[in-house]
Amino acid sequence: MMKGKSAVHTILAVNLVACGALAGIPEPSVVLHGTLTVDGQAITSADGVTVVARVDGVPEPVGTYHMGDNPAAQNNYVLRIRIESLADGSSQSDDAALVGQMVHLTLYQGIGPERPAADYEITASGVVANLDLSVSGGITWHRAAYYDVRYPSVWTSGTEMRDLLANQGYEVLDADALKLWMDARIADSEPSVVVFTQDAAPDTVTETMSPGCTLRQYLDAGGKIVWYADIPLYYQGHADGTTTAWDVQGSIEVLGFHAADGPWDSQTEVSFTSDGVDWGLRRNWRSLRPTEVGSQRVLARDGDNYAAAWVMHYVEGDTYRGFVRLYDRGGRPNGHDVRQLAAFANQLPPPLDHDWDGDEDVDLTDFVRFNHCFDGPDTPPTPVWGGITVQNCLAAFDSDDDADVDLADFTSFQTALAGS
Repeated sequence: MMKGKSAVHTILAVNLVACGALAGIPEPSVVLHGTLTVDGQAITSADGVTVVARVDGVPEPVGTYHMGDNPAAQNNYVLRIRIESLADGSSQSDDAALVGQMVHLTLYQGIGPERPAADYEITASGVVANLDLSVSGGITWHRAAYYDVRYPSVWTSGTEMRDLLANQGYEVLDADALKLWMDARIADSEPSVVVFTQDAAPDTVTETMSPGCTLRQYLDAGGKIVWYADIPLYYQGHADGTTTAWDVQGSIEVLGFHAADGPWDSQTEVSFTSDGVDWGLRRNWRSLRPTEVGSQRVLARDGDNYAAAWVMHYVEGDTYRGFVRLYDRGGRPNGHDVRQLAAFANQLPPPLDHDWDGDEDVDLTDFVRFNHCFDGPDTPPTPVWGGITVQNCLAAFDSDDDADVDLADFTSFQTALAGS
């Protein structure tokens, strides 16, 4: 008389063969659990990243877990991998693993390819194991910078930032090329980012003040935009150099919310949130056009706690794309900070010491700022240049970390200037 598990398997195998079925026999699942880290950022239940388990030769995943599906798991994933065994005449199911197979674990962030995280060998059914997962190595972006001499800017001049980004490998696009580029990214959904070096949105991608325009469709398809200076979508720009004033309604209709409904012209110094630091912000400024904190990921706040830099995500579960707003005032932000926000989740090397404008060299432009920060020993800097703060001065030029900018720091600046 057959007893135990082998008897059950034999009976099931006979019944399966008799019925003409070829599927394997269910076994107790393997459960993996742990934390997730993507390019140095801890993933939480709110981020919506999906863990996927696959085995070679099986078309369907053998297990998936979407962060947040199980509230009891909090900020951990809990992945149940379906396991089966094979009886005579049966074949492996399209969504189950076998003992002895290697399971490939990947992370999926809503767009682009699944990113390899780890391999796990199934040594037995019914196993529960802790396995923290981490992916790094970054994302291959289509990188672009919008600049068109025919089209207007309002609070910024695009030439310096255009040249900086072009030197870093960004493709410079005029308004017509930007339309074709966005259409291509909408079609292929490949990771992409465009920095707007002019702050009037060209009519080629903002054809109408509505979520049906190309710019919003690009965001909905997983695109990423970095925007600074004047209020996003406040002006629509035209090829004859003129603008149409959409006012604050532009952001409401296109982006889906009011992008500047905080108190204007406060001139309060911004402070970075933990997200802002993680995303790479290093050089602060004085806020002019902040917004109420809503569903955005806040990167910097003004002195009254309004959002002066933020990210609005448009893809469920996204943690690194969408509409990125920084430097809510006239002029242009630090180039290294712009590239950090554009490249996130790929972290760039730390900024070059004494490189005020983030253009990867130390030159006379940086010396002008150094001169405004220089106040001698044992005295905090008192800069008078608009938008320069004490923290800016110390972060860029206090090479010996003694809370002043003095002759010792000038010696260090001279060395960096000679080496550029």
